[in-house]
Amino acid sequence: MLTPKKNDNIVSQKNGIMNNLKRFYLAFFVLISLNALQIKAQEKSDTEFKPYGNFNGTVFSNFHVQVNSPVYESAFEVQRAYFGYNYYMSENFTALLKLDIGSPNQTSQYDLLKRYAYFRNAGLIYKMNQ
Repeated sequence: MLTPKKNDNIVSQKNGIMNNLKRFYLAFFVLISLNALQIKAQEKSDTEFKPYGNFNGTVFSNFHVQVNSPVYESAFEVQRAYFGYNYYMSENFTALLKLDIGSPNQTSQYDLLKRYAYFRNAGLIYKMNQ
């Protein structure tokens, strides 16, 4: 009966490690290759334009506290608000709409209860070479 020598065990361990290392490098190479193909496919699909839109708004308000008065007074009022929507139809065309809500004559305290809404901006924008 032949008994393996110490050197034979070391050689077989090195061969096992080398085989595992080769498998690891092969798996690593395959994963990197698949990732590169996936990135290439995403680049092609990212060049296609998809229409989208977004809402925007601005609110103008006032907060008031009267400090040097025997009666503590505080107030919060919304003076004006802009609400809009931008729609990007293509790479070159954009439509926009902005609504203005506010009180046109803010001279008396009762005018603050009246609110008027009108279209502040409405348009179609064309930009070349985008």
